[in-house]
Amino acid sequence: MAKTEHLNSEQNIESIISAPLVALSKANMMMLSGQTTFLLKNCFKYKDGVYEPEMITMSIQVGGAEGKSMTFQMPLINLLSINALSVAKAHINFSIDITSSDSYPCFRTSPENGNRIRRNKP
Repeated sequence: MAKTEHLNSEQNIESIISAPLVALSKANMMMLSGQTTFLLKNCFKYKDGVYEPEMITMSIQVGGAEGKSMTFQMPLINLLSINALSVAKAHINFSIDITSSDSYPCFRTSPENGNRIRRNKP
């Protein structure tokens, strides 16, 4: 097996093993990004380089049916339930069968006399 083929096969195995972890990380990022985009789009106005909260006006009756009405403003974001979205736990099953041992050389060259010496398998 050529040296580049050997390196590529190692990289392929590494990418297969790390793929679920990369996917979990991307899922976390997408959830957080989506929630942030939603909040900025719906709960704020972008004006002169500054985000200002979207305000709503509410009115409540104080003192029963014949009482006076009280009106106030509050940011829309105060009415929303904001979740801390993230993947807290993941269970990954991984099984691999290696059918070739070409990447492990069976012989090495002796530095003293250049003879081939059989290597013991690990």
